[in-house]
Amino acid sequence: RVIERLYVTMCEFFQEPEPGFRVFARKHPYRGNGGTAVQRSFMFGYSDGYTQTAEELASLLAHETAHTWPRLDGDQGETAWYSEGTAEYYSIVLAHRAGFTSDAAFLDQINNRARSYYTNPLQTLSNHEAVERFWRDPRAQRVPYGRGLFYLIDLNAKIQAHSGGARSLDDLVVEVVKRRRAGEQVGESAWVDLVAAELGEQGRQDFAAMVAGGWIIPAPNALGPRFTCHPIEDYPLDFGFDTTSIPTRVVTGLVAGSAAEQAGVREGDRLLSIPNFSEIESAPWKAIELTLGRGDTTLRVRYVPQGAAVRSYAWAIADGERDEAPHAASE
Repeated sequence: RVIERLYVTMCEFFQEPEPGFRVFARKHPYRGNGGTAVQRSFMFGYSDGYTQTAEELASLLAHETAHTWPRLDGDQGETAWYSEGTAEYYSIVLAHRAGFTSDAAFLDQINNRARSYYTNPLQTLSNHEAVERFWRDPRAQRVPYGRGLFYLIDLNAKIQAHSGGARSLDDLVVEVVKRRRAGEQVGESAWVDLVAAELGEQGRQDFAAMVAGGWIIPAPNALGPRFTCHPIEDYPLDFGFDTTSIPTRVVTGLVAGSAAEQAGVREGDRLLSIPNFSEIESAPWKAIELTLGRGDTTLRVRYVPQGAAVRSYAWAIADGERDEAPHAASE
């Protein structure tokens, strides 16, 4: 029921004139939970190999539902930062704003995304470079999600500060939805013009930096005065071999001395079984088990796929503030 109420909230926010959304689910033989959003609907698969929690499924459906409205015209690979970033932003922010999620749950979602963003070494690729690697490296597929989300968080804070609270990211995103609904083509250049109208040349520079792969570090109070951000150390996902081995199913680029090599992985091993990438990415501190084929031999290895510590960021409730529970109880 919370997802149903969130959908109503989204319809009101995006001023949807013709509400309606369908979800199609099917079982498949693959380990994973992938899906795709299409017009006013979402299709996803489930399997015996991986069972989502209720919270994970709710987050997935909220994200895919948000895809119904905000998008830019142009090549999907080049504009994915916007479609994925806005889906991430509004699925999290509108649920919290409407009181469907507590402060703690809100920060958990933000911090999970922050960890994924700041520990992904491919976040320094340009948008074009990330598109080129999209189908060869699972980490490239995560680039537009984190990049878009933290660009929008940063942009919202700057617009609010510049306008004294009179304007926000909402005004720009809803304007894009209105223009496209009226039949107008709205691409990246139109978006940059909207941003520049709020922030001037700084808005154009921030956008160019984002497209080029510059790290986005919002101000400590970017999520509002009740929350604050601070730097932390975190550990990136590191398989110990080239990540492109996952789609090819053959180990290449094995790193000497890595946890993978120490566990027994060898160059040229066939990857007969490996956990779903999203499972591993969500908890890289947990040991994974790989089933390998080496000649006529099948063997299993187990190790923790973590790299050396990197600088990351995390949000918390500010001193003097209290954690607020949801005021719209779930059913």
